[in-house]
Amino acid sequence: MIVSKAVGSAVVRHRVARRLRHMCAKVVGELPAEADIVIRALPGAATAESDELLRQLRSGLRKLGVAEAPARTGARVRPVAVDADVSS
Repeated sequence: MIVSKAVGSAVVRHRVARRLRHMCAKVVGELPAEADIVIRALPGAATAESDELLRQLRSGLRKLGVAEAPARTGARVRPVAVDADVSS
């Protein structure tokens, strides 16, 4: 995790790092075990709400292709046909 001096004073940078670590703890179970990810906090992270940080973190992980989009609440689910070979 990288929180540069551009984010703010040492107190602000440490607060941002703690908040981001907390967000990472929420999403680590959704990531492949072999994934190595670097998170760089931009200056806007100092004033962003926690919900916004989590949304941006998940969005970035989806863009990298290491996390799937969360299911929407109340969204219509379409059945999908899957061909699976279960022969042994």
